[in-house]
Amino acid sequence: MVKKYDTEDSVKRNLNVQSLVQLRPNQYGQLAEMIPNMSPELATSVMNQVSSFVEFGKTAISTYTEMCNRFLEENEKTQNTAIQGYQLILDGLSKKLDSERISEDERAAITRDMIEVANDIAVKDKDNKEFLLKMADVALKGLATVAVTVLASVGGKVLTQKKEPEIKIVQSRPRHRFPF
Repeated sequence: MVKKYDTEDSVKRNLNVQSLVQLRPNQYGQLAEMIPNMSPELATSVMNQVSSFVEFGKTAISTYTEMCNRFLEENEKTQNTAIQGYQLILDGLSKKLDSERISEDERAAITRDMIEVANDIAVKDKDNKEFLLKMADVALKGLATVAVTVLASVGGKVLTQKKEPEIKIVQSRPRHRFPF
């Protein structure tokens, strides 16, 4: 079961720090993995306390990329193993079906079994695609949270450092010498 983080204290406890300002660069990846399990408000609050925001953003994106790659590799192995198992069943049923010593009833039963296995493969494929979509959704939400927070922080710093634009007031001259 995935642990949910409801408060800054639970995040700090998990990272084993007293203050998020104390977070070391080698802990950024761990924090990045925790972000999808936080509310957007908590994630924003936590990230605003990280002292090296840009470095954290880079590490978070790298961590999410690695997480996604790891999930995809593990998923592919599991999916391939399941499909190979179904293929073995289908091969065995196909050999039985090729036998000349089976009755029409047995042939019909084997055909039904093959259809059932094919349906199981379709369900497995559908479930896998749904899993991949959910995984992508979680990863994208985490990336979006990091990106928005980093951009908001960097943008906020840039905006506060900009000087106010000078507004020059130019008095216009009358177009005609005779006002009428």
